[in-house]
Amino acid sequence: MEKHLVHLLFLQLCIVGYLFTYAQAEKEISLFRIYEDNDFFNIRGKGTDKAYSGGTRLDFFYNQKSKHSLFPGILKPKHDTTIIIAGWGFMQTIFTPNDIRDPYFQPNDYFYSGALFIIRSLYYYHPKHHYSFQTELQLGIRGPAALGKQAQTFIHRMIHYTIPMGWDNQLQNAPVINANFTFEKQVTPVNKNFELIAGGKVYLGTLCNGLTFSPQIRYGFMKPYFDGFISQFSNAFCGSYKKKNRMQVYIIIKPELQLVFNNALLEGGLFAKKPIVKFDNRLSVIPPSINTNSARNIRNCVYAINYGAVISSGKFALSFIQNTSTEMRKGTYSHEVGNISLYFIL
Repeated sequence: MEKHLVHLLFLQLCIVGYLFTYAQAEKEISLFRIYEDNDFFNIRGKGTDKAYSGGTRLDFFYNQKSKHSLFPGILKPKHDTTIIIAGWGFMQTIFTPNDIRDPYFQPNDYFYSGALFIIRSLYYYHPKHHYSFQTELQLGIRGPAALGKQAQTFIHRMIHYTIPMGWDNQLQNAPVINANFTFEKQVTPVNKNFELIAGGKVYLGTLCNGLTFSPQIRYGFMKPYFDGFISQFSNAFCGSYKKKNRMQVYIIIKPELQLVFNNALLEGGLFAKKPIVKFDNRLSVIPPSINTNSARNIRNCVYAINYGAVISSGKFALSFIQNTSTEMRKGTYSHEVGNISLYFIL
């Protein structure tokens, strides 16, 4: 188990090292993000270990300064003020049922499931017209090959916490090929201390298909949102804002309405077979009476709210965002997940 995790960590470090070298050679401004979702992080002090139990993500973003865009043959006009942010990421996500001490299949709770994938990001920000268009392509795998069992067991042993016993029941391997598209537009007049931004997101692929509508409020001492992603977390890249050394401290409130058509981490998915599950100390195919591929098992309408704060000084930033959502599978429960992210300008 530890051997697999060491190989995974080594691969991540190789990717980050290569991208850092590339950015330095091109003299681009780059940002490294360490992103950790965990339902143990709770602003009310009531951490859990269930449902969306955790997600670890490493990202490397860089500002595209040259006239050429990321795709060969496409030119960026000389006087175009569009800010292009490109990125590479690596993420692992984990779902578990409420009782991780139970080694048997729990059909009325969340399934054991994990996904591991790389992320190619391309963000366009338009500071003059105050809108953005963002794309992300996710490629990887869901199932035992995603190493969810190994990662969660390793961490729980490190912190002397309950060892999860039911990973024999996880959903089987299936490919992750997903494209996510986000559009955002400023609603309020330009104000250096308050912004109201309307946003929508479309998910298409084998991992998740759906729509999200999410207005966002930002309030505090901050740079304009549409000066680019890197500018939101640093003073090194300013876009239209001229004060380079200003500290940023602001809050974020972001309610969400999610329309979910299918989610391969909550059900069988498009390509997955029925999971092998454990009944009475025997592993067998899940009974036909339990249809993991049926959209009837998931909530097609999910409500959530994200709220938290960002603090940025110089080349370092820290954010904490709390997410509270209604149940994602019918007959289960609402859930809270906290996110802590660290940002470093390289």
